[in-house]
Amino acid sequence: MAMNPDAHVVVTVSPVPLERTFSGKDIVIASVEGKSILRAAAAEFSDAYTNVTYFPAYELVTMMGEEAYQGCDLRHVNDHVVQMIMKAFMETHVAGHIAE
Repeated sequence: MAMNPDAHVVVTVSPVPLERTFSGKDIVIASVEGKSILRAAAAEFSDAYTNVTYFPAYELVTMMGEEAYQGCDLRHVNDHVVQMIMKAFMETHVAGHIAE
């Protein structure tokens, strides 16, 4: 497989919590544990390679608290928050890289 040495990889962790688990653990505990493991792996991966960047979608949503989500289920991110995250992503990782 040919690798593009100029390619840049962006990784992130989804801010959407798990809905169910087969681990037998409480869903809140399982969700936080899973997200923590994914976040730690993303950090290791992005720290290990100069062409890999972590984008903090998970942190942006979770630090906003309940108002970031639709309704009381805390699973569906509000459209305006998604738009804010996508705007930040585009400005950080896409702007200036699109051929005009």
